[in-house]
Amino acid sequence: MQPPARVHWLSLGQVLLSGLGFLLFAAAGVVLLLMGLSGLLGSRPSAAEILPYFSLVWVCGLVCLLLVPSIVLSLMRLQDRPLPAWQWRGEYRAASLAMLAWPLVIAAGTYLSQTETLDWLFLPPLQLLAVGLPLWWLIEFGRRGLPGNAPQHTWGVLSVGLLVSPTVATLAELAAIVLVLVLFVAWLSSQPGAAQQITLLAQRLADAGTDPEVILRILRPELTRPSFLISVLLVASGLVPLIEELVKPLGLWVLAGKKLTPAQGFLAGLLSGAAFALLESLGSLASPSGQDWLGLVLGRTGTGILHTVNTGMVGWALASTWRDGRYLRLAAVYLLAAGLHGLWNVFGALLALPALLGPGSVTGIVAVFLRLGQIAPLVLLVLVILLFLILLSSNRRLRAESSKIGSST
Repeated sequence: MQPPARVHWLSLGQVLLSGLGFLLFAAAGVVLLLMGLSGLLGSRPSAAEILPYFSLVWVCGLVCLLLVPSIVLSLMRLQDRPLPAWQWRGEYRAASLAMLAWPLVIAAGTYLSQTETLDWLFLPPLQLLAVGLPLWWLIEFGRRGLPGNAPQHTWGVLSVGLLVSPTVATLAELAAIVLVLVLFVAWLSSQPGAAQQITLLAQRLADAGTDPEVILRILRPELTRPSFLISVLLVASGLVPLIEELVKPLGLWVLAGKKLTPAQGFLAGLLSGAAFALLESLGSLASPSGQDWLGLVLGRTGTGILHTVNTGMVGWALASTWRDGRYLRLAAVYLLAAGLHGLWNVFGALLALPALLGPGSVTGIVAVFLRLGQIAPLVLLVLVILLFLILLSSNRRLRAESSKIGSST
């Protein structure tokens, strides 16, 4: 009598996660499509109202497409069928050739974002290309010449990066913000008159509805308060980066027992960071604001570099630490990634500060923040160059290490 075949639990979990994610995003895409068509067929539809629906439909379709290989490969593993051995090595060249079309995508997207002529039809797929092409190129540039991970592991890590990491990060950030608000309310209760001012502000915001101009006009006096600005910057530069840099490489933890090489950890980290950046950026672009579309796309491209390279570094550190147990190195790399992320968030916020404060004179620390905002584009450019150099040097070092390992075996 033949013994029953062992269930490969990792593959079972992978097919359940990817399959459930596929169904959820497919259902969401259908609902959003119906809502978009309903708005389109209504009387005098506004582009600003219907564009987000069609943008999110394309996002749902892309996520479903990216989950299919994970479902297929994990099902094949559960059925003990031989997995395909993909040997094509032209990915970097293909990504580089695709990037040649990126300026045309940006030009077309900029034009469509400033018009209301069928932008709901053509702008959403262009946004997928505007965000996705640079991320694909970064992954291929970072892994060129390195031994690849198993296809099932690669697509499984991508599935976790698309489905689990953004969800966990959002929930953790919301919980942290709620905790900060609770502590703030507790502090307010000891300040005479402060609680009444907060109640009045909340009432005015509730009466303002969803008009962003009215909301900004109400909040503008609060934005000029140093304590408020410092609190926002501390959350953006400290709390958020620490959470996200911890959560983004969750897909690697699933493979912790697979004895990943440092190069494999680096590649899995690149993929995890790119998946996280893909959803975050496409969510930000779901409702672009006309003249700001180009700036938003360029900013999200820089954020994509940040997420991809940072998580690649952490992935390398995780795989290396699982091999040699040097946890201090892992902590140092994690703090470096969180620090770079924090700098990016701070200067990104300072860049938007003049538009938020509006015309008028400010003094003290707020005036210092405004002056720092003037150099924010230069600082962000320097950070992009630094991250690219980290990616380049990491690839070269890991290629040299892989060559040594290959020659010694």
